[in-house]
Amino acid sequence: MPGTASTSRTIRARLAVEPEPRLRRQAQAAAADAAVAVEVVPGLAARLPAADHSVDAAVFCLVLCSLPDVAAALAEARRVLRPDGQLRFLEHGRADTPTLARVQWLLDARTPCPPSCLSLRAASEHSAS
Repeated sequence: MPGTASTSRTIRARLAVEPEPRLRRQAQAAAADAAVAVEVVPGLAARLPAADHSVDAAVFCLVLCSLPDVAAALAEARRVLRPDGQLRFLEHGRADTPTLARVQWLLDARTPCPPSCLSLRAASEHSAS
């Protein structure tokens, strides 16, 4: 059928990594109510608790803005991903154009991100390397 895709892989395990104990407890509670099994564990994006080339997919969702070294987190995702694995992400960052960056700044002033969120960093500022 056009427009559809199928895969022969079956997802056997889902692992969520959260370094902050309070947020990890919240994630564990949400995982307990999820329609699929999810194991929530302590860890850091730069030191994922998974073996080399053992993961089919890695997902970053609105977290790269909070990391001190995005390049280290992405390198770690590459380490744990299988050669045919996929990296998926949903992020936000400062716009490339001055006008849009100003609009973002004004919106952030009205609805600030958590203190760890550095959403107004330019893409070139996302790595300590």
